[in-house]
Amino acid sequence: MDVYVRLNAASALGNLGQAAANHVPEILNFIKDEKVPTYVRSDAVSALGNLGQAAANYVPVIAKIFKDEKVDAFVRSNAASALGNLGQSAANYVPEILNFLKDEKLDSSVRSNAASALGNLGQAAANYVPEILNFLKDEKVPANVRSSAASALGNLGQAAANIDCSHGWADLKEKQFLSNLPTMKARKRWRFFSKPGNLVKTWRDSEKI
Repeated sequence: MDVYVRLNAASALGNLGQAAANHVPEILNFIKDEKVPTYVRSDAVSALGNLGQAAANYVPVIAKIFKDEKVDAFVRSNAASALGNLGQSAANYVPEILNFLKDEKLDSSVRSNAASALGNLGQAAANYVPEILNFLKDEKVPANVRSSAASALGNLGQAAANIDCSHGWADLKEKQFLSNLPTMKARKRWRFFSKPGNLVKTWRDSEKI
C-alpha cells in the first residue's frame, strides 16, 4: 500500500477516538517500521496522541519510542507531543520530557514540542514551572523553544500564576519584532523611539529627528 495512503489512514484513525482503539497496535507497528519514511511515522505517532483514552494503555510503548535514541528525533518529538495529549496517563513521564527539552544537541523544533507537551500535562507538570520559566528567560535558548515555554506556562494556569515571566516574554517578543525589521538602522531607530524619555526629547527638539 502507498505510504501516503497509510499516512492518511493513520490520521483518520487518530480522529476516531475510542472507535479506533482496536487498531492502536497496528498504528504502533507502522511507527516501528524503519522502512516507512520518517515524516510518515512521525504523523502516525501524532495520530496516537489524538486517540485520547483509546491509546492510554499504550503510553509505556509511546514513551519507549520517545526515549529511544536510535529513533529519529522528529518521531521522538511527536511521541513527546502524543504523551502531552494523553494527559494524566502520561504523568509519570514529565521528568523525562523535561530532560528532552534540556538536551541542547536536539533540533530546536524537537525541544519546542517537548515544551508544548509539558504545558499540556497540567498538574503533573506544575512542580516544574520554575524550570520551564528558566527556558523562557534564557536568551541563549532558541526563540521557538522560548515561545513554546511561554505557551506552556500559560497552559499551566494557576501553577504559573504567581511567577513573573513577563520580563522574559517581553524580551522574546522584542527580539522577534526586531528580526523582522529590514535594516540595522531601522532597528536602532525602533529601540530609540521605544523609550518614553527619547520620545519626549524628540518632541521637544524636532530638529534632532
